[in-house]
Amino acid sequence: MRKTKRNIIRLSALSAAVLALGLTGKVHADAYTFSWGDVSLSVFNIDQNRLVDVNDFSSIVAQNTSSTRADLLSVGGIDTNSSLISADSPLSCQGGACGGIGENFFGQVAAGHFARSDTGASGALITGLANTPPANVDVLSEIRLSNNDLAQTDAQASNNTGFTFTLPQGINVRFDLSADTFTQSLLTADAIVPPSIVGSNHTWEMTLLQGSTTIFNWSPDGQAGGITGGTEISDGIDLTFGSTVSTPGADTGLLANSGTAQASVFLPAGSYTFRVAQFTSANAAFVPEPGILGLMGLGFLMLGFSRNRKKA
Repeated sequence: MRKTKRNIIRLSALSAAVLALGLTGKVHADAYTFSWGDVSLSVFNIDQNRLVDVNDFSSIVAQNTSSTRADLLSVGGIDTNSSLISADSPLSCQGGACGGIGENFFGQVAAGHFARSDTGASGALITGLANTPPANVDVLSEIRLSNNDLAQTDAQASNNTGFTFTLPQGINVRFDLSADTFTQSLLTADAIVPPSIVGSNHTWEMTLLQGSTTIFNWSPDGQAGGITGGTEISDGIDLTFGSTVSTPGADTGLLANSGTAQASVFLPAGSYTFRVAQFTSANAAFVPEPGILGLMGLGFLMLGFSRNRKKA
């Protein structure tokens, strides 16, 4: 699989800049960023005009994984969760608002000071049952800062869409995808830039390998292309998206998208590894107008953050 680009703002690189500006004496501003992707996927047996099911394979072994992480500097430590058997990893959240945020809530949280990430999964890609709902995966990262702070979150998931399998005979397959996505980033007018900056992104990628050789790779981007080793039938959704703001008072607004995509490939008899990687991340550094608390308080905060990093 090609390496997924993650436009991550490294907290360590920003900490020195935030330290130089000190803490503010009152809460009077916001930094916000949000990224959410909901993707459904079905695999269709073109030769027999039906969904692919367990009878098409001589062997199949699922490899499901997911993880979430939330890192809010003012809280200290890192909240992480992961699963080796499910794409529905528990919510990771840090900040005062976390108690009111439910598991698998994929909407925007209207207020509070927090960083969170979550994944959700339903349906199944390969079953022996008729009329099975498609495999559906949600990933979300969200950060809202109302005073000096740094935060970073990420969520990644693979539903029953990661597995190894063997085909006793060749098969023409079609991948049917539908998705809804959303992103937004904003800074209020009293943010100091730099170092205040917010951003989030989302990626989705499907890969088929035979041994260590990639024979199929697809990442819908809303335009022709983005595929190797197969045929892209249609591409009506961009699953590699993001938003970034580094200007005081700037707001990208609600950037929503929905659409479908299709691709096909012929798979000769043999053994394969099939992977779908869905990932989202959010990063924020917020410093409002310098206040009277000075450098010392934030200096101790940075020291604690460094120690927690070493323990993690």
